Amino acid sequence: MTDCLIIGGGLAGLLAAKRLQIQNLTVKVVDKGLGIGGRLASRRITPPELGKGTFDYGAPFFRGQSRAFKQLLSDWEQTCAIAKWPIEPETYRGIPSNRSLAQFLAQDCDVHNQTRVTRFTAQAQGGWRVETEDGRLFSAQALVLTPPVPQTLELVQNSNIELESTQLSALTDVQYEPCITVLALLAIPNALPESGWLSFEDHPCLKHLVCNQKKGVSPDAIAVTIYARADFSQAHLKDDLNEVANTLLIAAEPYLRSQIVDFQVHRWRYAQTHKPCPYPYLEIPAPATLIIGGDGFGDPAISSLARAALSGLAIAERLTG
Repeated sequence: MTDCLIIGGGLAGLLAAKRLQIQNLTVKVVDKGLGIGGRLASRRITPPELGKGTFDYGAPFFRGQSRAFKQLLSDWEQTCAIAKWPIEPETYRGIPSNRSLAQFLAQDCDVHNQTRVTRFTAQAQGGWRVETEDGRLFSAQALVLTPPVPQTLELVQNSNIELESTQLSALTDVQYEPCITVLALLAIPNALPESGWLSFEDHPCLKHLVCNQKKGVSPDAIAVTIYARADFSQAHLKDDLNEVANTLLIAAEPYLRSQIVDFQVHRWRYAQTHKPCPYPYLEIPAPATLIIGGDGFGDPAISSLARAALSGLAIAERLTG
């Protein structure tokens, strides 16, 4: 039996796993995604005529907004997992991409990708029995859930876990903003600033434009990530994604001034937490240790990534303290 099973391989889950392993606990991380990292997401588009285009398309950067998170960023910079991206103070990017930070954190961790947990039940001898969509079983003394809160609540309900009214209220109050992103491969250099970053305050549909080549992520091809505004994304979340992408590409054209060779589109339903739970995590009364955390928990004044990191650290401290 594993000491701890962590559901969700984003920043919170990976940091919790690393800290627990340092304390000589056995840990497994399961994640439903193809790659590790959650919103530390990168992807490649490789048409033969242009070479490999690499995109960061989740969180565009990391920013030091608390003493503990600044210390983490300093540690990662010293190990060359991240580097400063001089678009705003205390702003960093992954080396060579943002997913590379997740892969760095996942080193030596027992990670199971493409593993969707469907339910978990308490075992008579203690701990949890965890079932997956593909029929695999895991056993663990402690269970940590770090997906977006709506997905966590669905899993808890499927597992017939009863929540206290105050905890249920705290979880259902958590609110997220969506974001639709377009990954566009360009034929010629674009007109974005040399930093590769352009942000909008009042545009009807665009939030950020990022040239991944100028950012240092995509040396072999001109790869631009288009981030839509939250209200635009919400309004078009259920629309045909190719039609939404075309709208965003047309809106971005005056700032790119280049032919689009190829593109892909991604829909983030839970891109950023608009209203987090004020605690770093919640421990649920259950027959065995059950903790819920992630980027939906913590200080609303800091970024979702910073909250995820601090939540993961707090969960590890609880399990080892």
